[in-house]
Amino acid sequence: MRIDARSSEPTLPGLSALRAESDGEQAAFQALLQQVMAPSAAPARPPAPLLIPAQIPPPLLNTKGLSPEVQQAEQAEELEEILALREESYEEDLLENQEAMEDVIENWRETAEEHREALAETSSGEGGETAELNESAGGADIADDVPEMALDVDNAPMETENNAGAQGEGQDESGQQSKHRSSGAVETTRAEEREMSYEEIQHLVDTVVNGGHALPYKLHHLLRKVLDSLMTGHRYPLNQHTLTDLDLSEWKTLFELFPPHFFEGLIRPMLYAAGKDFKQIQANYELLDHILYQRGLSQLQLDQLETLWNRLTTLPTMFTSWLRQPELPTLSLEELQHPLEILHQHQGVLPGATGRIQSLALQYLHHPETAVKLLEISRQTLHGLPLNKEQLTLLSEKLADYCFSQHLHNQAQIRPILDKALQGQDLSQDEIILILQGAPQKILSHLPYYCLPLCLQEIIQFIHTDPDHSEDNILALFLENEEGA
Repeated sequence: MRIDARSSEPTLPGLSALRAESDGEQAAFQALLQQVMAPSAAPARPPAPLLIPAQIPPPLLNTKGLSPEVQQAEQAEELEEILALREESYEEDLLENQEAMEDVIENWRETAEEHREALAETSSGEGGETAELNESAGGADIADDVPEMALDVDNAPMETENNAGAQGEGQDESGQQSKHRSSGAVETTRAEEREMSYEEIQHLVDTVVNGGHALPYKLHHLLRKVLDSLMTGHRYPLNQHTLTDLDLSEWKTLFELFPPHFFEGLIRPMLYAAGKDFKQIQANYELLDHILYQRGLSQLQLDQLETLWNRLTTLPTMFTSWLRQPELPTLSLEELQHPLEILHQHQGVLPGATGRIQSLALQYLHHPETAVKLLEISRQTLHGLPLNKEQLTLLSEKLADYCFSQHLHNQAQIRPILDKALQGQDLSQDEIILILQGAPQKILSHLPYYCLPLCLQEIIQFIHTDPDHSEDNILALFLENEEGA
C-alpha cells in the first residue's frame, strides 16, 4: 500500500473577511477568491511518502506487450488527464461555493453591525448617566469610579498582547477624556472579535464541508468530525493532539475559519500570542512536530514550550527547569505530581509518547518509585535521548500491563517483544501482529517513535498521515493486507 504522506490539494481561500467592516470587504473577498482560482502547490511536511510492511499495489494500466518507454508515456498522459479534470472540478466547486460563502459573510456583517449599534447605545446611556452624576456632584470628576463597558469574548485567563497594552495605556493616561477614548477602542475591537454563535459556526463548517472538494482530504475529514460534533451539540477538541496530523498550510486554513477561543489546549494560547504573525505559528508547528516524533528540542524550542505553558497556566519553575535539563537529578513524586495534574487539568499535556508516558506515570501514583522512573523516561523521550536497559525493561513491563490487560495470556509473551522493539531491533510479521493487539489501548502512541524499528515507524506515520485509519482499526487493516498478500 502506498501511503500518501502529504496532500497536494489546494487549500480553501482565507476567510478572514468574515470580520471585515469597510465597504471594500466584498471586493477583498472576490480578490481572494480569484487569487485562489490560480492553482498553487501547498507546502508539504518534510517526511517522504512511506510504505507499510504489507503493500497493496496501486491499479496499473493494461500495458502487456508494450515497451517501458511507451508504458511511461501512457501513464504520464493519464496522470495529466486526471490533474486536468481535478483542476476543472476544483474551479467549478469554487464557483458553486461562492454564493453560499457570500451569504455567510453578509450575515456576519449584519449581525456585527447590530452588535456594535447595541454597544453604542449602551455606552451612550452610560455616558449620559455619568454626566448627570457629575453635574449633581458639582462638577467633580468621578469617571474613574464608573466601570468600563466591554464585551467579554473569552472566559480563558489570557489576552492578546495588543489588548493588554491598550488597556495599560488607558490606565496610565489621566483625565476623563482619555479614559472614555480607551474604553471606546476596547469596545470596538472586542465587538469585531466577538464570539461566533453556535448557528454561525455550524453554518460556516457546513458550507465549507459540503460546498465542494476544494479542501485537502485530511482537513475535509477533520472538519467533517467538527460538523458531526456540532450537530450533536458538542465541540470536537481542536488541540495539540488532534491537529498534529495536519500540514502547516492546513493549519493556516483552519485558523482562518475559527476564532482562537474555539481551540483548546496549547493551540489556544499559541494563537493568542501569535496574532497575525504566521511565522510564530510555523515555529510552534515545528515545535509540536519535534515533540511528536521525539527529534529533540533546541534551547529556543524549550523556551517556546515554556512560554506556551506559562500562557496556559502557571507551573513551578523547579518542574520546568528539571524538564529542560535531563542531566539534573530527579525530583520527588510530590514535586512532579502537582504540575503534571495542573497540565492535565488545563489540557496542556504534550503530544506523542512523551505525554502518554507522563499520563501513564500518574496511573502509578500508588507506587511512587515507578511513577518517578516513568517521568524520567518521558523526560528522556522529550529530548530524544537513548534509554538505558533498566528504563527499557520498566517501560516494556508497564506497557504490557497497561495496554494488554485484555490479553492476559499474552502478557508474558509480549514483554520481550516490546523490549525488542524499544531497542530498535527488527520484528517478524507475527511479532508486529502481537504488538498491534494492544492498538485499541493506544500501544503505538505510548512507544517512543525514535527508539522503534523502521517497520513500526512506518505504521505510526501511516496512522498520522491517513485520516481514514487510526490505532483502533490498524490491526484489522494489517490482517487484511496479510490475507491479500
